[in-house]
Amino acid sequence: SIEDVQADSVAMRRVVRQARTAARGTAPVLILGEGGVGKNLLARAIHNDGPRAGKPFVDINCRAIPHELMTREILGHEQDTNTRGQPSKFELADGGTLLLDQIENLSLELQAALLHVIETRHVTRLGSSAPIPVNVRIIAATHRDLERMVREGSFRRDLFYRLNVINLRLPPLRERREDIPKLIHFFLQRHTAQHERTLHRHSPQALDALCAYTRRGNDR
Repeated sequence: SIEDVQADSVAMRRVVRQARTAARGTAPVLILGEGGVGKNLLARAIHNDGPRAGKPFVDINCRAIPHELMTREILGHEQDTNTRGQPSKFELADGGTLLLDQIENLSLELQAALLHVIETRHVTRLGSSAPIPVNVRIIAATHRDLERMVREGSFRRDLFYRLNVINLRLPPLRERREDIPKLIHFFLQRHTAQHERTLHRHSPQALDALCAYTRRGNDR
């Protein structure tokens, strides 16, 4: 749930307000932020707090899957004499939400295929000519500057505007130090409960050290 987001900082309170608004509708959402800031978690929270809660939440890591297999993931393929049929991720997410994580890794060819499905609300499996209607909310996530990629010609402008209806930027931990005490308490409670241990409070010195630490990345 969005209410579980630990937010004392001004930057994160703004994100929480925007996420609550996004959750009430079904418009596409583009989540921006460095690796490890929690883009996937925020996408799931928006889905769980929205009208599609209880319906499928399906995510694709666009970086982890090779191009040839990604085409089948997005479009699916019909059964033939040699291979079993495979439903597309759009079909699996029908009625719910599809998260396209690290979307900047899609080739221009796959971007065109994705745009066609979004515009027509139909997916046509590879090896078939029969369009299948799909009703899916799209959430995309990236750590890249997609507007710059559009200018450079490596990301489709029309797809960018289709995805960038609601724009959420998750700040890195170094920009939200006010949240660190609440995060520490949250994780202490969760992990002590999981391991059936007594909750030991952190010392003021430990808290000061963690808040002052210069983070070049993010603590996942």
